[in-house]
Amino acid sequence: MKDNSSFVDLYGLDLPTQMTSINSALERATQGAICEVLTDQQMIATYIIPKALAQNVRCKVSPTEGGWKINLTPRERKN
Repeated sequence: MKDNSSFVDLYGLDLPTQMTSINSALERATQGAICEVLTDQQMIATYIIPKALAQNVRCKVSPTEGGWKINLTPRERKN
């Protein structure tokens, strides 16, 4: 069984780099991957919700100590 999950830590990166990385994670989720992203930018946590909805990806944003945890999963998992 292939592991199709990924973890991305964006803490300390500049905003443009974080935007590029979160868009890549969203693209992977549309292809069936499960992505967990940590960020210290509230703007990223706010930005990803409507983007994920538009691409039919489940998005859960949770506050963490000093930042945000974002879980992206496809609506229908591909096995």
